[in-house]
Parts: sequence; C-alpha cells; structure tokens
Amino acid sequence: MKWFLTHTFGPSKRFKKKTSFIPKNIKLNDITPTFKIGFVGDIMKMYGYSLEFHESVFDFFEEVELIVGNLEGIITLQPAFVTAQRHNIEIMEQLKTIKDPEQWLLCLSNNHSGDFGFADFIFHLNRLHWEGFNVFGRKDIPNFLYRNTLNFTSGTMWLNQSQTSFVTRFEDVDDYFIDNPNIFNILYPHWHYEYELYPRPSIINDCKKALEGWDLIVGHHPHVVQPITKYNINGIEKLIAYSMGNFCSGLDRRAHEFGAIMKCEIGPLKSNPELFAIGTVEWQFVRSENEIIVKFKNKMPKIDNAPPKTVKVVEKNRFFKDI
Repeated sequence: MKWFLTHTFGPSKRFKKKTSFIPKNIKLNDITPTFKIGFVGDIMKMYGYSLEFHESVFDFFEEVELIVGNLEGIITLQPAFVTAQRHNIEIMEQLKTIKDPEQWLLCLSNNHSGDFGFADFIFHLNRLHWEGFNVFGRKDIPNFLYRNTLNFTSGTMWLNQSQTSFVTRFEDVDDYFIDNPNIFNILYPHWHYEYELYPRPSIINDCKKALEGWDLIVGHHPHVVQPITKYNINGIEKLIAYSMGNFCSGLDRRAHEFGAIMKCEIGPLKSNPELFAIGTVEWQFVRSENEIIVKFKNKMPKIDNAPPKTVKVVEKNRFFKDI
C-alpha cells in the first residue's frame, strides 16, 4: 500500500515542520581544517542504463580526499530476481571517474547485502578489494579508521534476507564507537523508513541523543532526501543528514530520481584544539536524468549498448520547492 501511494501521489510530507535544512554553504564551528570528506547516499543498480556523471559532480568533489557512499546490494554475475539489488562490475569503473578507488569508502551494510547469500557477498567484497576500494560494514571488520582520526561506522536497521549475518546491524553500532577524545566518530547508518521526506518525531529525539556521543551522522535507505540539519550539543554545532536519498538510480520513478551530495571540513576547534568538530559544510541536490527510456530494464544489457543516465547537480528538488 505504501509503495502504491508513494508512486501515485509522491513521498510522504508528514512532520514537515519538525525539521529544516541548513543553508547549502554554512560554517558550523571555527576550526582549523584538517580533512575534507564527501558523502553521497544510495548507489542503486542502474537496470538497463549505463551510469555517467555530469561535470558539476566532478567539480563538487574536486577537493575532497574521501567520498563515503552506500553501495546498495552487491556486485555479482548471478541473474537477479526483480527486487534484488544486483550491480554489474562496470559500477566500479563508473565510480572511478569521480575519484580513484582508494578515495572511496563504500558501505556494505544495507537491507540488500544478503540478496544473493554469503558466497556472492564474498565475491562482491573481493572484487572491490582487488580494485582498491575501501569498504566498511562487514560484521568481522565493522569500522574504518581513516588517518588514525576519523572512525566510520555503519549498521543496517533492515534486512530483506533475515538469515544475513555477515554485515553490521544498527542495534550494535554503539559497540563500534571509539571513546577517545582524539577520535572523531562518524555514523553512516542504513535506517528508518522509505519514501518519507521528513523524519518522525521519535526519530528526531533519538538522533539528538545519539549526537551526544557521535560527532556526525549521515543516513541512507529512505531513497528520498530528508533534511540536512544541525543541533547544538554542549556548545558544539553538530550535523545530521537524516537521509541523502539516491546518489544514482536506474528506476524511472520520480521518488527515486533525487539525492543529495555533501562535503564537510573537519578539524580541531580553534578554541579547544583537543576537540575535533565540523567547520564548513556544503551540499547540493543531484538528479539522475535520462533522455531514452529503457524497457525490460531488469535484463541488464551490456554496458556498451546501454543508454546513459547522468547524475548532475540541480538547484531544485521537486519535493522541496522552497529550498
């Protein structure tokens, strides 16, 4: 029923007045910039399209040293059932056009991680490692510690295959928090509810509490963008992006075509150099655009025969016309 209502009338706008977006360029705290980290949302399968990126995406991430994204589903050679998230191996070459593999950090913990079972998950993991991509969200190696300072952690709230035991779960993420004043903890969870444009009040309250520990939270899974906002926690402005939406998607449905991209400066506070915080934040909407509509999309044609879908920065998102 929710799927039908969403694709007939659009995503839910409940709780619109509970949260708001920060400006697209804002300074949260006065810091000495040490890192510049980029974030995207769900990297979805492209069905019968090839994936391309507009120059505006390259320009946005030009000075970023690491991009974090959720690779929804897995790379596999197995045939896919309709709801499975199956990527062609070409997705790696397509992501490389933005940054080299070692400058990507891909999340493996999402509700589609177990769509093809453990053996194919290992195939997926090995292919990414062979190409040089950084990953996190494995049950056995849950964290990614970047330059001994930034601790990236993820966990999924949902699993389509209940027997999946090889990825991190959301209820365990606090176990991966590093309680050390020299560590900046970043939570990148696969969470909450699909096709809702605004977080529910209970979620907002939980997130404010979580920010008493975590330094930055960037969420994914709802497939639509949700507010990117800030809260003052003990005198420090902290950031939460409730959902980054879809970075790319091969589905020709309006609820799937928009996402957000973001980059954050992180470094020691000038007033207290022992503490790291977020300085300048920049973000933009992106949209997956195509001129040719592909039929029988689940057949996944060879990439050299596939018409392109291009991800580009856009000024407006049809669901947030006042932003």
